[in-house]
Amino acid sequence: MKSDVDKGQSRFSIPQRRILNEFLTEEEHKTLHKQNMSIPVKLIQPCRETCEVVLRKWDFPKSFSYVLVRTWNNVVKDPRNGLKEKVEVQLWSYHINGSLIFAMTRVNERGGEGQE
Repeated sequence: MKSDVDKGQSRFSIPQRRILNEFLTEEEHKTLHKQNMSIPVKLIQPCRETCEVVLRKWDFPKSFSYVLVRTWNNVVKDPRNGLKEKVEVQLWSYHINGSLIFAMTRVNERGGEGQE
C-alpha cells in the first residue's frame, strides 16, 4: 500500500482480510486485544538485517488491522530493502523461544518485473 511507505504514516498495515493464518499465541492475542497494548517484535528486513518494531492492533467498525510501528520509517528509508509504492511484500511469522519474529520479503513490483 502507498500508505505503508509514507513517512507521515510511519506504519506497516496488516489488514485482517490479508491474514492467511493465525500467528499469535494465546497470550499475545490477549495482550493485543486490550485497549492500546502493543508487543515488541523482531523484524528480519528484506536486506536480512534485524530490527525491533512494535506490533499493535487497530480496531475498525467492521474489521481490524495489525500494524508494525515505532521504527518502521527506518526500514522504509533503507535503500537495501527496496520498499516503495507498488512493491509487493510477504510477511512471514514464527516463534523462537516464545518470541514472535517477522520476516519480510519482497515478492515483486506490481505492474513491473519481479525482484529477487
